[in-house]
Amino acid sequence: MSLEDELTCSICLSTFDCPVTIPCGHNFCQDCLLASWEDSYSCPQCRTVFDTKPELKKNTGLCAYLLLLEHICINTTMSGWSEVWSLLPPPFSAACWSGG
Repeated sequence: MSLEDELTCSICLSTFDCPVTIPCGHNFCQDCLLASWEDSYSCPQCRTVFDTKPELKKNTGLCAYLLLLEHICINTTMSGWSEVWSLLPPPFSAACWSGG
């Protein structure tokens, strides 16, 4: 799985916005997940069914990485890239090279 896949909501296919984790371990944008749960409570990715509405856990680690990546990609030009290369935890560097 690529870095882009790891940072993309499988419902809206965009970079996570307010990512939450459900009991099966999958992550989604909070709004996407809540919209998908209008009729029943199941994981949109693995189809695990939950008898009751699971408690959503904000994925603070993923939020922090997304903010770091956004900040570095926005504030760094390709000419200055080598100066910040060591600041990025692997494999985030790939996202900036491909346009973030």
